[in-house]
Amino acid sequence: MKEKIFASFVLVIAYWFVAAIFGPIETLITGDVAGDQFDNSNAAYLIAMSAFNGFGFVHTLVLLALGASLAYIWSDAGAGWPWQGS
Repeated sequence: MKEKIFASFVLVIAYWFVAAIFGPIETLITGDVAGDQFDNSNAAYLIAMSAFNGFGFVHTLVLLALGASLAYIWSDAGAGWPWQGS
């Protein structure tokens, strides 16, 4: 049980670390793209919407990976490695 709690803690910290690294980069890129979306062209708008949707998709994938990892840890399938005999 302690191993599962520790593994969950490590996963949440890893998720926080990825979000902390990814957040400022995302802010700079989307800020630049957001300013360009009001240019007088459809291409600028499409590029901005693609960038926003792309970052949202990456956030969703990382969050789903975290949820799947936590579900695996706490399920019976996760009772083997690395915490033998839990």
